[in-house]
Amino acid sequence: LEWQHVTVISTDKKNKESKCNYCFVIVKGSATRIRAHLGHIEGQGISKCPNVPPKVRELFQKERLHAVGYTGNAVPWESDSDDSGVKED
Repeated sequence: LEWQHVTVISTDKKNKESKCNYCFVIVKGSATRIRAHLGHIEGQGISKCPNVPPKVRELFQKERLHAVGYTGNAVPWESDSDDSGVKED
């Protein structure tokens, strides 16, 4: 998926390099770093692409949420409700 958005410069195992098709920055490293660049995902040591189309950015963000196990069905926690399951007499 990410390879559609970059131009591969070098496939050397130790120094993989790709060029972003939107901002032309050179991305060194794995596909994870490319996804982080395009999806504006922090923590990968790569800049966010300033020119990535919103639909492409959202695609990589959704992919990341799916990878970490977020289903989108989370129910907000309310502190004033009693969910302990203990019946009072």
